[in-house]
Amino acid sequence: MRIEHGRTPVADEIMRDQIRRASKHSGDTSAGYRLLIATILRDAAESVLREEVMAAREVHDLTWKEIGEALGVSAQAAHHKYAQPAES
Repeated sequence: MRIEHGRTPVADEIMRDQIRRASKHSGDTSAGYRLLIATILRDAAESVLREEVMAAREVHDLTWKEIGEALGVSAQAAHHKYAQPAES
């Protein structure tokens, strides 16, 4: 199955569902809490993506060109963003 770059309705719905579930579970349905959850999910997704890029390099021996193609960016952009440890 080929997945194109960019947002998809399925990915959007997964994110919305997670925000709804977290909001319901906490009992806080405020807009501020929903924004907080969206931010936490965004940061988690970025962390997992960074881990996957490192696995692609270290375990699967992908080049920065291959990683860039998979991410829909140039090899240079992928290297610039992911070659260094994440800032804390």
